[in-house]
Amino acid sequence: MSGPLDTPLNVLILHDGRLELLEATVRRARELFPGAKLTALAAQSAQGARVDGVSTLTYPADQFQEARELTERAGVGLRSFDACAFAMDGAVGADAVKPLVEIAARTARRWGALLWTNQPPVYFELTPYDPQFTGYSQEFRRRVIRQELGRAKPADISHGIFCVHPYHGYTYTPRAVSSSPALAGGDKGPRNCVNRFDRYGFRNDEPPVNKPEDEVWIGLFGGSVAFSAGASDNAATIAGRLEARLNDAIGREPRPGVSRVRVLNLALGAGHQPQQLHVLIEHRHRLDAAITFDGHNELMVPLNNRFRLPEGFINTHLYSFLYTQGGTDEIKALSWLYKRAEARVEASPKPLRWLLTPLLRAFRKRAADRVRKLTAQRGELISSRAPLEEPRGGDVASFLQNAARLWSDSAQAMDAVLRSFGQEALFTLQPIIDEDKPLTDEEMKLRDEVDPELRKAIYLGRALQREQMELMRRRGLNCLDMRDVFLQTHSTIYWDNVHFSDEGCDLVAERLAREALAVFKVFKK
Repeated sequence: MSGPLDTPLNVLILHDGRLELLEATVRRARELFPGAKLTALAAQSAQGARVDGVSTLTYPADQFQEARELTERAGVGLRSFDACAFAMDGAVGADAVKPLVEIAARTARRWGALLWTNQPPVYFELTPYDPQFTGYSQEFRRRVIRQELGRAKPADISHGIFCVHPYHGYTYTPRAVSSSPALAGGDKGPRNCVNRFDRYGFRNDEPPVNKPEDEVWIGLFGGSVAFSAGASDNAATIAGRLEARLNDAIGREPRPGVSRVRVLNLALGAGHQPQQLHVLIEHRHRLDAAITFDGHNELMVPLNNRFRLPEGFINTHLYSFLYTQGGTDEIKALSWLYKRAEARVEASPKPLRWLLTPLLRAFRKRAADRVRKLTAQRGELISSRAPLEEPRGGDVASFLQNAARLWSDSAQAMDAVLRSFGQEALFTLQPIIDEDKPLTDEEMKLRDEVDPELRKAIYLGRALQREQMELMRRRGLNCLDMRDVFLQTHSTIYWDNVHFSDEGCDLVAERLAREALAVFKVFKK
């Protein structure tokens, strides 16, 4: 694997002294960032934790100034590091962590990195440096680590890899690398998934700046399923496998003027129409054709947004994080702390829960008051918002009808844009877990985790989408319902109630490749 930079990284690893974690961190760093120069720094109590080929520095516990002087004397001044990583066990106390955080705040000359290891495997977040560390700002670290964030799991701080985009709401941080399970369903998701992002913030190994004339470039659009959340690496995504299968096909039966095919993954986690339309408008000039693989988020996001935002807005949770209430570090910390306190109360024995609930309510009130003051100070986009308890009217069926129409209208707009430039499109509906697949026992459990009323809404919405797809076909659009793609598959494909394993991604890619070869004129020249 190649790293995200043209030159090797100079990485400082701040660790707690557990040799097992340090070794796992070093292995993962060497895998993700070949050729990186690694330096390990910890308190003197951890001096026994050493790994071959890694420079080791120690400092007196809780004496940051001496640690800083030590790194300067060793010729590896804090400003000389390109990135900083944490390798800490959840049991590390706040007093021991604080000096490491202060060191981290003075590193990352070009890039900021965050690494959490509650236990092997190791999770990395590597993002281009900015003063806020792209969502993991210094103040947020200090504030929440004082409240034992060392015991947090990576999924608890899952949005640092996202950044605001002026046209389609958000994207991933350009040229970032992440193996965090936050991009693969948190605790439920597969482990050791490596996500690499290109200069535009999409999950691709960096393509050429200019498209060669003898290459066919196809864009794959959609949400987290098209993004392939949980796929082991970029090559195992739907886009990666589709590219491989199309190239195998033209290798067996060459097409005149086509030396190879590239499939660009232009999908966004939690993305839904009309985001795909906006992404297409921005990247159409690089493409010969486009494929959408969506349908689920086009139902779920409008349902979630109906309390606060218009159907076409980005997912409420991400909107709040990126644009409004999640926009300050203190609010992020308060939100995380409340969720953790709430989870602890719910997990307590019933008598203790009865005693703790009033305290939790009091904390919620204090936190809410503080959030109101902070948002009033910084301003908030409120033109389209309503209180959570006051839906904007209409029942679920009407919202689903509007959602299906929005999905169809956006797809037809994509087709119109592409046709006007002589390009092609294929619009597909992704499968849902209990349609036309023999479910394994594990998949049945995943299906049954979904609230029955929500499942009923999804079935209704999917029926409405199929009605819209039939209208799209009559208007001459290339459409494909993928409901039976797993019909002959008896193994476990789903790792939650929506997303696929590597095997599932490959099966989807196989079907898409057959359809693309059949309908795209670019393969018939």
